[in-house]
Amino acid sequence: MTLKRGAIRKSLVKKGFVEEKTKHLRYRYFCKDIRTRIYTTVSRGSDNYDISDSQLSEMAKQIHL
Repeated sequence: MTLKRGAIRKSLVKKGFVEEKTKHLRYRYFCKDIRTRIYTTVSRGSDNYDISDSQLSEMAKQIHL
């Protein structure tokens, strides 16, 4: 099952992650306006590209799902 990069970015923001623009797009979780150590990174580029199952699995581990 692959998902579009744009859909993942939108759902991370819905879940409370804040986008930090670095070399790539980093999504960091804030709890009650306190920055946590939980984050994941999405490469810049078109939102139409798919993210593979292995990449989704790594992102889930990074954000402790």
